Order: sequence, then C-alpha cells, then structure tokens
Amino acid sequence: MWHYSCGERTTRALRHSLTTPSANALLGARSTCEPGTRGTHEETTMAHVFSPAEREAFLAAPRVGVVSIARAARAPLSVPIWYAYAAGGEVGLWMEADTAKARALAVAGCFSLCVHDEVRPYRYVSVAGPVTSMAPIDWERELLPLIRRYLSAAEAEPYIAALDGPAGVADNLFVRMRPAHWRAEQL
Repeated sequence: MWHYSCGERTTRALRHSLTTPSANALLGARSTCEPGTRGTHEETTMAHVFSPAEREAFLAAPRVGVVSIARAARAPLSVPIWYAYAAGGEVGLWMEADTAKARALAVAGCFSLCVHDEVRPYRYVSVAGPVTSMAPIDWERELLPLIRRYLSAAEAEPYIAALDGPAGVADNLFVRMRPAHWRAEQL
C-alpha cells in the first residue's frame, strides 16, 4: 500500500482518521508531491523498470488515465480521465470547474495519474506532482488537440460540434501538473 499526500494537512487528517498503531505506522514518513522528496512506498523487484525515455513515451501514447486526488479524512478521489502529455512536459487534464475533481484539486494542490495496458505484457506508468496551473481551457491550444488525441477524425468532428464552440466549454478547466514522482514497470 502506498499513499501520496500533498502536504502535512492531508497526512495529519489521515492519521487522525486511523485508529490502529499499525495503520498509523504506514503514514509515519511524510510523502509529498514536491520534487526531491521520497514517498512511503518502497520499490519492489519487477520484471522490467522503464527508463525515463520509455516511461515518457508510454505516458505520451493516448490511453485513458485514472487521476487520483487526495482528500482529507476520505479515500482519494480516483476517476478515469483523458489527459495530454508530451515527453518532457507537463500533464494536462480537462474537466468542468464545478466537479468533485476540480474542488479536490483546488484543496490538494497535486494529483497522481496512472495509465496501463490491459493486455499482456502488463505495463503501467504512474506519475504524481504539484498542480502548476488551473485555468479556463483554451479551445484551440488545449481542448481540440486533446479531443483529437482520443477520437478518430470521424468521431472527433461531431463530438466537437456538440460542444457548441468555446462558449460551450466556458466553465471548463485545463489543469497542468509538473511530474515529480514516477513509477513505471512491466509486470
């Protein structure tokens, strides 16, 4: 079991909600989403640990991710999501402003994203880090490329048309995260 907390406040709330000494021991070392800090999860021996280039290429491929966001005194919020990523850059997420995801991110200030293969050989990349921006989504620079990343041209055009242009997504956000922690393995 491992946990990324996004600051002492989250860790303190989780410790308070745990009543057994062994459960509290799991959270003994503080883990943050800031670069240069270590999480509480120990590396395990696996068949293949990805190189930095391999993990970035894997994350850059269009896969549906699962975003996880810490919440005080509750389990993390984990939901599937489309994301944007180019090797060496930031991870970008598209979401509506008035959602549980957006509210949790505004408090936590960081998130983790996991993507994986559903067929053998099973591989995954998990990345976590601080949110660097949470701003209204730009129709041309952010939204259209993200939609076209996941949908074919025949599927994308009707999907885009149904959004009713930039005004139809005026309350949508593009959230950027700087990768600080990586795990990438082939099981």
